[in-house]
Amino acid sequence: MKQQNNQEVTKQELQKFYWPLWFPYPSSWLKAFILTLFLRVIIFVIKNTGKVGYDIVYFVHSPELFFIFTILLILSPIPIISLTHHCLHLLISRFASETQAPEIGRTQGLLPGIMSWWEGLYAWLIIAISTLIVLIKTDTFREAVSKAINAANLTQSAKSLDEWKTVVSQWEAAIALMKAVPSSSPNYVVAQQKTKEYQRNLNYAQKNSLGNK
Repeated sequence: MKQQNNQEVTKQELQKFYWPLWFPYPSSWLKAFILTLFLRVIIFVIKNTGKVGYDIVYFVHSPELFFIFTILLILSPIPIISLTHHCLHLLISRFASETQAPEIGRTQGLLPGIMSWWEGLYAWLIIAISTLIVLIKTDTFREAVSKAINAANLTQSAKSLDEWKTVVSQWEAAIALMKAVPSSSPNYVVAQQKTKEYQRNLNYAQKNSLGNK
């Protein structure tokens, strides 16, 4: 009941400032900025804690301890971000309560609340998903070279029209992958050259696929 009254008071204060509902509150911008800076601290803590922990696990030779410690290390950003979120909103509630989002209300106590834990879990999921996307990013240049090698091998043995059509599809795939190599890649210049080379091979294969030998 008390929390609901606090939220109503906060909404009334925000209405005085005519803050649009569709635009993030100032506390949201401040929170995003601080969490971005705090990401360096999180990485530093995880890196050094993990190094010390794995040294201990290696010393005691315990696979069970290694598994448990790995899980705790992976989940460690959640309480760190939750505590940061809670402390930040404690300061906002004390010194700039009029900029606080209504759903947050006035933050009290030393331990993070449900909202802070949710923010910690959500931020951890974003970090985990972003990391996975970066790790599983495909190397289009290497895939293109692999397709080209396969096409060149098929060219040596292709005889029927269907076999030549398969060669054509392989060269087309290799060219498409080469064109997809980003300009920031160190292989970009080579990819542009390879695209022209593969196009000549594609033209040759297309002629054979039509029966024009």
